[in-house]
Amino acid sequence: MSVLQHSRGRIPILVNPNLVPILIWQTNWNSGDGAYSVDVTKTGQEIYIDWGDGSTGRGDDQHYYADSTTKTVKVTSIDGFGSLTQLHVNWRKGLGPLPTPAGCPALTHYDFQGDGHTGSLPSFAEVPTLQVLKMHDGNQLTGSIPSFAMCTALVEFDLRGNPVSGTLPSFAACTLLEKYYTSQNSLSGTLPSFNTCTALKEFLCSENLFSGALPTFAACTALELFHAHSNDFTSYTSGCFSTQKNIFEIKLHSNSWNQANVDACLSDLVDSLGGGRVTCNVELNGEGMATPSAQGIADHDTLEAAGWTVEIN
Repeated sequence: MSVLQHSRGRIPILVNPNLVPILIWQTNWNSGDGAYSVDVTKTGQEIYIDWGDGSTGRGDDQHYYADSTTKTVKVTSIDGFGSLTQLHVNWRKGLGPLPTPAGCPALTHYDFQGDGHTGSLPSFAEVPTLQVLKMHDGNQLTGSIPSFAMCTALVEFDLRGNPVSGTLPSFAACTLLEKYYTSQNSLSGTLPSFNTCTALKEFLCSENLFSGALPTFAACTALELFHAHSNDFTSYTSGCFSTQKNIFEIKLHSNSWNQANVDACLSDLVDSLGGGRVTCNVELNGEGMATPSAQGIADHDTLEAAGWTVEIN
């Protein structure tokens, strides 16, 4: 394999032209804003990067492009990517589809947040070890969310701020899930149950097109943060918020709940009083939300007397 003396004293190994690229994506990078970086964590053999402009590097390199035209980035390895564990690309201006994780059965982190990628989310059916997926803030992913039923090690799922559509697949098999974020998308249909995700701490599905009943989260006793506002939920499942002793913020405003639904939620929140928290912010107001009954108002007053802030119509 050839070597090239780098001007800064580094000696990157040139990519073997006989290697088949495993991970391929495109970038459109304005060189005036800084360096584009790719961080690939892998056991075994080293990995190599073809930056698409005649330059090559290693798996944790930063690279400055001389112009902002589209480049095709190729990441290769002598022994494939069977031992690839983490793939991070920094907040830059990637274009085109994401690299497929197929052939990376040991992958734990897949992080392309804020990179401006288009196309759909690839399948992770062959990646049962996946723990963290971050695709928020600045991407333009479309299409539907594939199944993550095989990703039983999943801890964090972040797809905020993409125009992803369709119905949401079940995450019932992801029993270790702690953080789930799909706010500011175009997801529709009913919200599947997350009641098997008993480690869940933060759940954000706001600003979508979900309808039907808000399912119960009674088994998710570790919940601390819950946002489901600005959807079209038409009913509330009694008992949903009766067991969470450490929750500090619940935003459910701007759905389509009648008085019975608002009353049931307030009653459950009174049942949840206690635990280690000092206070909680609750929003049950906004367009589409009914004014509670006299009993609901009494429950509201009980919560406020306990130090909560509870907004109702």
